[in-house]
Formats: sequence, C-alpha cells, structure tokens
Amino acid sequence: GLSVWPDTNLKFGFLEKQMVAAAESTTGSAPNALLTGIAILLTILRKQPLFVLNNLKHLQHLLEPAIKNHADNSRMVTALSSLLQEGLGALSTAAANHSAQLAAELGAFSRWLCETIGNGLMSPRDVQVHGDLHLLHAMCSHRAELLDHHAPVLAKLLQRLSKDHVHARAEHASAAAGGETPESVALQSLMLTITLMSSRVAELGDQRKVLCYNLLLLIERSSDVELLLHITKVVAPWLTAPLAPAPTPPILALKDRANFILKMASFEQLPSAELHAAYLRVVHKLFADPALARSELLTKIEPSFMLGLRTRDATLRTAFFDIFHRSISRSLAQRLKFIVESQDW
Repeated sequence: GLSVWPDTNLKFGFLEKQMVAAAESTTGSAPNALLTGIAILLTILRKQPLFVLNNLKHLQHLLEPAIKNHADNSRMVTALSSLLQEGLGALSTAAANHSAQLAAELGAFSRWLCETIGNGLMSPRDVQVHGDLHLLHAMCSHRAELLDHHAPVLAKLLQRLSKDHVHARAEHASAAAGGETPESVALQSLMLTITLMSSRVAELGDQRKVLCYNLLLLIERSSDVELLLHITKVVAPWLTAPLAPAPTPPILALKDRANFILKMASFEQLPSAELHAAYLRVVHKLFADPALARSELLTKIEPSFMLGLRTRDATLRTAFFDIFHRSISRSLAQRLKFIVESQDW
C-alpha cells in the first residue's frame, strides 16, 4: 500500500503486535512471522524513514528477539542484513535533516546493535557466530568505524577459526554436495572474519599482527582453494602498494611482503589454475613496476619470478618473458650465465 499511498499515516501498533506475538511464540512459525514483520519494516523504511526514526525504541524491542534468538537462521540473517544495510543509511540521512535529539537516539540504537551483535560473536555455536558476522558486515557497510570496537573479539575469533581449520580432519575438509555442514559454515565464518578485519587493517593496531600471522598460517597449511583465493584477493593490494614513505605507512613492510610472496609459492602444489594465476599476477605486477626495479624486494622473490616463466598459462608466461627479455641481454652466453650463475632458484 505504501507504493500507492507513500504518505499514509502509519500506526506502529499493528506491526508491534505481530512481532511481539511472534517473539513470544514457542511454535515453529515464529521465525516466519518475524520475517514478515522485518519485510514490512524494510518497506516502511524505504518510504517513511522518519516514522521508523521516531519509533527507534519500539524498533529495538522488536528486533531484539530476531537477532538474539534466530541469528542461526539463514533467512532471518538475510532479512536482517538487508534491513540494517539499507535502514541505517536512510535513518542517518533522516536524522541529519531533523533534530539533534533524533541523531542522539539513532546513536544509542547503533550502540545497542553493536553490543548485541558483539555478544553473539562470542557464542560457542559456529552457526550463531556466522549469522552475527553477517549482521556486523551489514551494519559496518554504513559506518566502517563501528568495526573498530569489535577488533579484539574478531582477532580472537580469527585465531580460533584458523586453528580449527588447519587441524580439521581430512574427511571433514569439504562440505557435502548440496548441503550446509558445520565445516562449510566455519569456513565461511573464517573468510568473513578475514574480510571484516582486512577492511580496517590500517586502524587495527596490535590486531594487525594477529591478522597477518593467521593469514600466513593459512597460506602455509591450508589446502582449501576457495579460502586461499580469498586470502590472495585480500593481501594483493598490500603486496603491490608503493613502498615509498607516505602520509599513511604501508600495511606491510618490505620484509613482510617478501615473506608473504615466498610462502604463497606453495600454491603451485595445489591443483588450481585459478589460484596459480591469481598469485602470479601479483608477482608480475611487482616485477613490472618501474619503481621497484633493482629493489631488495625483487631480489628476495626471484624464485617466484621463475615460476612465472614456466607457468602453463600462456598469457601469463608471455608477460613474464617480456620482463625477462627487457632485463637480460639477448646474448645466449649472457642468458645462460644468468640462469646458471646468477638466478636464485
């Protein structure tokens, strides 16, 4: 009805009655009723954000059971994530255009969300943690700085999930076809934790060491291609960022970059052309950067360059040979001397 009459005078009573009844219900239909209520809330937010802003205390009361009791329900998490992702932005815009009191109430609501989701992240149940990670991701898509409060909890979670992953039994390493297993949920939680922490890596402080340590641990000891591709995507900008001093120091120092690159060479042992190519594209970008010519970093990672010269990917191999041709004399004797005497294999 709001699409036809967007200025309708809404009453919160009907929606509140439905969602409170659903929250108090002990039947299996409770999540469905809450889902319907959240869908209605999202529609109202899109048409009349000021109405929701004026009823934030009611909204908190209605959302609490959905977040605390049903974060292990994938449909509920999807619905709540959409509500948070769209809603917080719309509410912030509405609050900014009205009174300081509304802005203060929205701040209190955001703090409640942070606290509630943060408590869920400490749950011993992986499926609950997985749901709350998605909610945190949705909330922080609007205000990235909200993530900083959760950095210590995320660091501990990353350590636990990484340890569990590398010590998992081989028979539990992959999910059953077409189904969601505890192992697949833990893997997705691990990847999402890495995504969240890496998005604020410059602000992490001591937690940055925890992030880098666990990324190196996973690179060295995991054989999960999906996870390693995700890590490669995350660290690639850190590895190829300019080394020159800047107002903001680079995420990784030269020594750390070399360590990452050399450990990632183990990807060659895994049967994934996509992973090999993703790694070699990072190496090629480093060697193609004129600012890094004759640098200590390139000297340290020469073995990775040699992997590029013998890759089965014809396009990448050609790109590496172009760099090789430009940097080495075309004399056969000189090239043989370089390969036999100078090259670090």
